[in-house]
Amino acid sequence: MAELAKPEKFRVALMCFGVRGHAQPLVLIGRQLQVMGHTVMALVPHNLVDFCSRWGVEARAVYVDIEVVMHKCTDFETWQVESAKWKENHRDLFWGDPLDALLEFKPDLVVWNSLALKPDPGLTAYDRLFPVPTVLVHTNFYEPDSGVDLHFDMRPHRPTFIATNPLLRGRQAMIIEQAGCTDYNGVYKCIFPGMYRHESMSGLACWCANGYWFIGNPAKHGGQATYAAQGSDESPPERGWRSSDAGDGAGKSMPVAKYLGAKGEPVTLPPHVHWTGAWLPSDDCRPSELVEADLPSPVAEELLAFIRAGSTPMAIGFGSMIELAAGGDASPRQMLLLVLRALRLMDRRAVVLGGWARLQDVVIALPSWLQDVIIAGPSEAGGAGAEDLAELAAFARANCFFVAEAPHQWLLPRCSCHVHHGGAGTLQASLQAGKPSVIIPQELDQRRWAHAVNCLGVGVGFTDLQPEVTPEKLAKAILRAEGLTPAAKEVSERLRAEGGNAAAKAAEVLHGFMQQEARDWALAPQAVQAERNCSVCRSAEQNCQIM
Repeated sequence: MAELAKPEKFRVALMCFGVRGHAQPLVLIGRQLQVMGHTVMALVPHNLVDFCSRWGVEARAVYVDIEVVMHKCTDFETWQVESAKWKENHRDLFWGDPLDALLEFKPDLVVWNSLALKPDPGLTAYDRLFPVPTVLVHTNFYEPDSGVDLHFDMRPHRPTFIATNPLLRGRQAMIIEQAGCTDYNGVYKCIFPGMYRHESMSGLACWCANGYWFIGNPAKHGGQATYAAQGSDESPPERGWRSSDAGDGAGKSMPVAKYLGAKGEPVTLPPHVHWTGAWLPSDDCRPSELVEADLPSPVAEELLAFIRAGSTPMAIGFGSMIELAAGGDASPRQMLLLVLRALRLMDRRAVVLGGWARLQDVVIALPSWLQDVIIAGPSEAGGAGAEDLAELAAFARANCFFVAEAPHQWLLPRCSCHVHHGGAGTLQASLQAGKPSVIIPQELDQRRWAHAVNCLGVGVGFTDLQPEVTPEKLAKAILRAEGLTPAAKEVSERLRAEGGNAAAKAAEVLHGFMQQEARDWALAPQAVQAERNCSVCRSAEQNCQIM
């Protein structure tokens, strides 16, 4: 009997320009590929090299220390200047530009993710010199017909992954029924929080402004609406509509608005695009290693003692959000001031994760730090003025545990809820832990995640940015979110029942793809390449969603 050929081993580069939320999924699949015998190298910003190494994946710095540079920027226009300064002053820490690193490592395949949602120019240049498969792992909010779909059409096809929760897929949708103006009935899809458009694309819309929701055709009626109803910023009311400015609805039956659910419309993906669900540390082949790497035993013991010493705390953190050197209306430190005041109103305890804003350092400088925050930013963001700082500082010392970081898979099951900025990875971890979220969005796709949380009923997502959120509003939101714990647990159980181990399954797809196609990738004539498809998925009759 002929001996079976041993699987070939490949060199895989993990390429990421972004924050930990972008790099972490790549490191998780890298760990799985290493178990399969492949050689893996992470090419990341300098501030993520230590994280990759702690998690067992060799890493080299090919980008600047984003965290340090951002602390020095007064605005995004100064990024290039500060980046150049960092490179000049830290040549010994910098392995080289991305293209130089790729030329030295010589990968057979590159797995990439990026804050900019496009491959690095160095990767593009390397691909022209040595055609190798480049595989996108998309971790941001995914909407059909968005810019990321362009990557699905790259030829020749290669596996592509959407590493977010399928429960939050696609556009949110609602249906209008019983409207006397019958053209207004039908399905409306969410374009962004507070704005729904009719699926006919005729100009009909349902939108929110100043505490009211409107239904109408703004283009046809000069910005006026046909129906109006008072409601929350999060969602239009089901009933209570009346005839509005345009007058077309006068004397006719009033509409009824109903949600179709958080799933929205079905999503049709090419067979080589895999919507896997989130890639989480809790699903790793050796999850305890990751906890120990991020939470040394002395810190874990001290934190656990705090958690056990009183009522169940909530977790608070704003991840990689960072305030610019010139200050800003929605800085994490202003956010912390807001949260501390809400905690004091509720007489509650919290574990505060420092993140890139280094919130763990504030405990050293209370209350002078609080005074500095009020001076640096608008007092509306934090509630009252400086007169309560001494009392607030004493409350924070007695009721909050400040720590630079703690693994979500360890911390969140020990907390009542999670107050955060709405980062994709942070929300996925909250859902996995079965804990409700309170999202105060800052930028990027965080408002979309906040909206999805509201639709799923697993927390409270503010659709306004932070200056509109008061301590009183936040305290009410926390209480409301904690009341949604059963729904959050149900979603967590559903996630576990539908799958898990998404990174491992994605690694199996890549492993099979490399065995069957990657070696021939550069050798195949261009005409043949253009026709090839992902052989792992070629026979699939339906869209592959590895669950």
